[in-house]
Amino acid sequence: MELRKIAPQILFLAAIPIMWRLAISPGESLLPALWRGAAIGAIAVLPLALFQLYGLGERAEGGSGNAIPFALTSALLSVTSLAGLLDDNRRFRILAGAGFVSGYICVFLAQTKGLMPVPLVCALVFAIVFFRQRIRIGQAVGLLVLLSTLVVAGLYGSGSHKRFHDVAQRAMGDEHVELDASYSVRWDIWVKAVSAIADAPLEGHGVQNRRSVIQSFGYAYSHMHNGYLTAMVDNGVLGLVALLGLLLSPLYIAWRAPRNTLYGRRLFLAFSLVATYAIGGLTNFIFGHDIYDAVFLWTGIVIAVSATPDPITDELSA
Repeated sequence: MELRKIAPQILFLAAIPIMWRLAISPGESLLPALWRGAAIGAIAVLPLALFQLYGLGERAEGGSGNAIPFALTSALLSVTSLAGLLDDNRRFRILAGAGFVSGYICVFLAQTKGLMPVPLVCALVFAIVFFRQRIRIGQAVGLLVLLSTLVVAGLYGSGSHKRFHDVAQRAMGDEHVELDASYSVRWDIWVKAVSAIADAPLEGHGVQNRRSVIQSFGYAYSHMHNGYLTAMVDNGVLGLVALLGLLLSPLYIAWRAPRNTLYGRRLFLAFSLVATYAIGGLTNFIFGHDIYDAVFLWTGIVIAVSATPDPITDELSA
């Protein structure tokens, strides 16, 4: 196997010394910094994303160099901001709301359809988990109307509604509708990937052979535009198991964490991180990209470190 294929994985080992350093800070400081920082980041990048789509006429990339990683990062910033709605300080609650909306708008400006459901799904889970006992029916309806309006405005404002319209027409039997290449090519790759997996279901074809496998499909892409299929083509069922283990690890850590005052919000942040990557991975990468890996690791590290019991606090409380 080529060394350049292994080198990027060193990033995952770099998480260990970072965790040692962050362990000095209490979880009560780390988690609020995470969701406040996410809200500020989403708000700060929105003007650039608006300029790129409406000023330059191109998909928003937000300085990342690629619209798809930007959409994933924006989706995660959006849903992470939601945890701030539980803050006691009204100013931070306003910041959280603005961060959620800004991040969600950026997803639409990136025109990445596979990630558009993420903030909506996480917002509904957040409302059900944290506000089900304090929210009235009228407020719940108002929230759904607000989210629906944001989704519709985002679809039409970014021009993404055209693709959904074409897919709907094709699904209803209109054979004259020509689908965008991003749909037809993805479908062709997925069908051929399933056949390739059937040829080596347990061990896969090897990550070093991924490009040659895709070239045999007639394409020059670096992945299958589906994180799960990519993992199975690379390393078979064992690769899929490893992928799911890594993907679900933040959720497991948050679930097993001490049930203190931060437990619910930490668990929601872990769910949001996993959901963002799990849903996004249906049409694109999950791991194996510098931005994807760094964002997942950084967020996961904060969740893991904040879940570690503080020996000083535990000793005082005892």
